[in-house]
Amino acid sequence: MLEISKLLEAEKKQFGKFPSALKDIIRNNPLRSNLTTDYWKSTFVYIPSKDGQNYQLTSLGGDGKLNTKDDIQYSSN
Repeated sequence: MLEISKLLEAEKKQFGKFPSALKDIIRNNPLRSNLTTDYWKSTFVYIPSKDGQNYQLTSLGGDGKLNTKDDIQYSSN
């Protein structure tokens, strides 16, 4: 999540807002191809704000289900 947050911050610095989709930070870089999946091989849930100035990033945790107690969340605020 830390690596993703750094890349998202770089996107915001370059373009003035966070990307609309997490896959946008991968670009064509093969070293970033697995970046959008967490330790449990679930795809991160990325929700940018409508104005693109904030976001929430969530790992589904071990159970692979959203909005359960093992979710790990990061917000840009």
